[in-house]
Amino acid sequence: MQPTPDAAGAVVTPGDESPLKKAFRQAREQRNIDLVLPVFQQARLFVVAASEGAADDLDDLFLVSSPSGEGRLCVTVAERLEWLSAVRWPKRATTGRQLLDALPATTEITVVHADGGDFITREHRAWYARLAAGGKAA
Repeated sequence: MQPTPDAAGAVVTPGDESPLKKAFRQAREQRNIDLVLPVFQQARLFVVAASEGAADDLDDLFLVSSPSGEGRLCVTVAERLEWLSAVRWPKRATTGRQLLDALPATTEITVVHADGGDFITREHRAWYARLAAGGKAA
């Protein structure tokens, strides 16, 4: 496999750990989901959309059943377009910050990597919103 550019245009060699994947790994190791938020906000992502549309239109994203079940919905994103090559729906470029701002608070996010994935639940999103508002843990 050849090195390929990521959403930001940086060349990534297969097997490299992206900053977002690294943040999720560190969050698991340190049991601290807060480590993901700043990296996710800055990440350049591709999100699966329900139809062709303007590149910056985040109003018609493709919602699927969430891995957490319970009738929840999620969107699917990846840092590299090729990681979504098996998905036949259109994709749009965005940033994590734009995505968080555009999605309803209850929509969860599946992050696809070349060799697996990670997940941001609605509870994580509620916690992130509290952090952004200057709140602290109870």
